[in-house]
This record gives sequence, structure tokens and C-alpha cells, in this order.
Amino acid sequence: MTELNANPSDAEIRQAFAELSDQQLQTALETAANCFAIWRDTTAAERAAVVERAAATMRARSDY
Repeated sequence: MTELNANPSDAEIRQAFAELSDQQLQTALETAANCFAIWRDTTAAERAAVVERAAATMRARSDY
């Protein structure tokens, strides 16, 4: 089944997501657990640098 992402103000469909297989879901969960294990051992300064880079990327891709 496909999951739909709609804008609640006008019900316009923004994106559709295909259902994951059991294996795809298991892989995603394992990946998230592995990433968390790494992230929890990073310092606040290292995390801040990652967030700053992400913010810069979002600003560069923004239409504003």
C-alpha cells in the first residue's frame, strides 16, 4: 500500500511513499541503530558542526 503525504491546509498530495518490505524495514532499523551508536559518542562540538553544515546546505538549496 502506498502512503500519501498531503498538505493539511489544502489536501494537495505532496509525496507518495511505497510500502517497505520486511527486509527493507529491517535494514532501515539496523542502519538507524548503527548511526545512533556512532552519534551518541560524538561531542557537542562535533554535532554542532554537522548541524551547521546541514543548515548551510538547506539555505543554499532554498528559494528564499
